[in-house]
Amino acid sequence: MTKVLVAEDNMHFRRAIVETLSGAIPDLQVEEAFSGQEAFDKTEKFNPSLIIIDIRLPDASGLDLAHKIRAQHPSTHIAILTSYDLPEYRQRAAELGIVCFLVKDQATPEEILNLVTNYSKG
Repeated sequence: MTKVLVAEDNMHFRRAIVETLSGAIPDLQVEEAFSGQEAFDKTEKFNPSLIIIDIRLPDASGLDLAHKIRAQHPSTHIAILTSYDLPEYRQRAAELGIVCFLVKDQATPEEILNLVTNYSKG
């Protein structure tokens, strides 16, 4: 079973991602998280092979969260999906081994599906 966690505080955007993925990939198991702490807790219990993280969550930086998750789960793939396309964020993401950095208003559903297809298998 393919497992993906979507950590995004905007409920409508998060639901759109989940619905797109679930509709296109039948064997996909998707969990959602609103906050950094919820994402970390769900990572521990759900053990996803791919986590899509927003850079700005209510209680955490997505990059700090990615660093924390990578320390505990080094084989978990992490992607950033954000509205904040800043060079320093891209550089930090690269340093952390983030597999993909997507900008929300530029990312297409096909790009997100390709991301999941390429990185969600354990």
